[in-house]
Amino acid sequence: MILGRKTTITLLLFVCVSLSSCTILDNLVEEYEEEYDAPYEVGYGDGMPKAAVGPHDNEKMADARMEMLVAAIKTRDKDAITAMFSKQSLETATDFDEGLEYLFDLVQGEVVSLEFDKYTNEDLSEYRTPIYRYNIVWYDLITDVDEYAFFFIDCLVEREEPDKVGLNALRAVRAADRDDYFTSYQDMYYHGIYLPGGS
Repeated sequence: MILGRKTTITLLLFVCVSLSSCTILDNLVEEYEEEYDAPYEVGYGDGMPKAAVGPHDNEKMADARMEMLVAAIKTRDKDAITAMFSKQSLETATDFDEGLEYLFDLVQGEVVSLEFDKYTNEDLSEYRTPIYRYNIVWYDLITDVDEYAFFFIDCLVEREEPDKVGLNALRAVRAADRDDYFTSYQDMYYHGIYLPGGS
């Protein structure tokens, strides 16, 4: 089931010096540690928490990922974006470097707001322990120049195929072009960064 939530994420987040501080993710970790009186394990090398350690709010996880993506796009940080992708996607993707340049050139102007549009998720658990969990998310990014539509598939847990953990697919276009490039999420499962007109 696809769920919708229109919430503007405060953009004071973007005054942070680094992607690893002052994030939605920091608040999520703090909330978890207070509620469960236990440390929140962090992994994957990109600042995202391991989803197997306890209960999670999928929307907050999605917010954290989107926040990191937009901050990296605005600073043209290729390494940061590359580190967010799964090993499998990086090995399978075509035109990944071209996709990065496309993202950097696409988003123009200063960020005004991020609007979480909707999400769905695919998951499977055994005895309350996740076997796999995927966040499938749509966002709208608004700048003082234009509006953009984002879509991504983020693997949070994959016990049997750990190389899939991380971003699997990312698609971004001008909002005006959404209907031309956004279809069902099953059809948008494209490893790496979707490049309109690419191979």
